[in-house]
Amino acid sequence: MLEANTLARWGFNPEEAASLSLLPPEKRYQKLKVNLEAYELHTARDQVISIPNFYYLGPDRKIYINSKKTDELPIDKEERGGLYNIGLSNAVLDSVNNPNRLVFLYSPPGPASFSEKPNKYSLVNYDIGQLYLLYFDGEKTNCMSISVDKLGEKWLSESFGENYQLLNFITDPKERIAQFITTPFITNLSIKDFLEQKNNLKQHIFTAKNGEEHDLQNILRLIGESVAGRLRGRLNTELLAAKLAFGGGSISQEKLSWAYHEINRGVMKERGTDVLVLGGGCGGSVDRNDDLDPASRLTINLPNLSSASRLATQGSPLRKKDDKIDYKFDKTGNCQKCGHYFNPGLGPCFICEGCDKEMRAAENYTFSAN
Repeated sequence: MLEANTLARWGFNPEEAASLSLLPPEKRYQKLKVNLEAYELHTARDQVISIPNFYYLGPDRKIYINSKKTDELPIDKEERGGLYNIGLSNAVLDSVNNPNRLVFLYSPPGPASFSEKPNKYSLVNYDIGQLYLLYFDGEKTNCMSISVDKLGEKWLSESFGENYQLLNFITDPKERIAQFITTPFITNLSIKDFLEQKNNLKQHIFTAKNGEEHDLQNILRLIGESVAGRLRGRLNTELLAAKLAFGGGSISQEKLSWAYHEINRGVMKERGTDVLVLGGGCGGSVDRNDDLDPASRLTINLPNLSSASRLATQGSPLRKKDDKIDYKFDKTGNCQKCGHYFNPGLGPCFICEGCDKEMRAAENYTFSAN
């Protein structure tokens, strides 16, 4: 079992190094190349859109990530009571039964564990939402994910129509989440229709960790680039993947963490900074050029429908109303929320103490896994 603190803070899978070592070098290289580029885009650069992922539905209604249907999509049964197994299977099946029509499935913010007994998700809270867009092209189901914050949920109500309103009226938080993640919505839109929509283009969808605002117009542009294969990283992740895959011997966790740490260093060098606020979960996810513990940067276990991907993109440590803050406001720079300069006075996510208090007061900290 993965340790709760590791999952809550970083969303990585330490066992990935061992599974990679079992693959032949060429397959090892291909998997590393995809994962490293995805890490650059979605964690180091906090990209709001995922690169396309491809899925194949088996006769057993299990979801596979390769055309030979030998590699099953990793979904953890302890994540939200295993309900993603039902919802994602339904969504992929709906896409297959309705070729070229978009299927929406929404993963809302809230607790990652529904269990009364503590498990590795008990300390995790998904503080942003993920909207999955799926469509079947006659051969495979294509899937992209969009990060959505609280303000961005207004767009969801317009996209889902009355389906969203009906689910959103559910007052019990866990029941609301359960209904959303098990209820795909089949649209009458093709991906082309979706990208060509003209209404409410300035509608807010998501604010990234670096403060960058994403409206619908920008989201549609990024999805178009993703579909066309132009949403790519800028670092030489192929070289990093090759060094690990063809370097001989097994891949240790230290070697793997070095590769992901190199990506963070590359982005910091490009931006001319010694500090990088990582995307996904907030607590502690700040990297520095002088970081002496690169082992905190292990692989994000893609594909985008996997449990580990949701941990990386949606998750942060769960705190309750009576919890004490376990971090210091000792960082210098501009607050990511209000923009004011502090020297020092910023927390680990580069948010000042005043804004931090406002955000914690506004959030629903009554979510609990216990």
